[in-house]
Amino acid sequence: MGTVYPELEKEIDISWSQQYVFLAYVGDLPVNAGRELFELWQSNFIQYHGMNIYTITVLWES
Repeated sequence: MGTVYPELEKEIDISWSQQYVFLAYVGDLPVNAGRELFELWQSNFIQYHGMNIYTITVLWES
């Protein structure tokens, strides 16, 4: 993380259809632990959105 192309690296990778959850610096997680992690992430995201924490900027490059 944070090396050549940090925006391309995944910190959390979840595939419910293939039953795997990967967390950077930890590795593969059991699906139940991954579900708990996702629920925490989702709850935090919704809370932050409600506080107008996120700023969206769209740039068109030619």
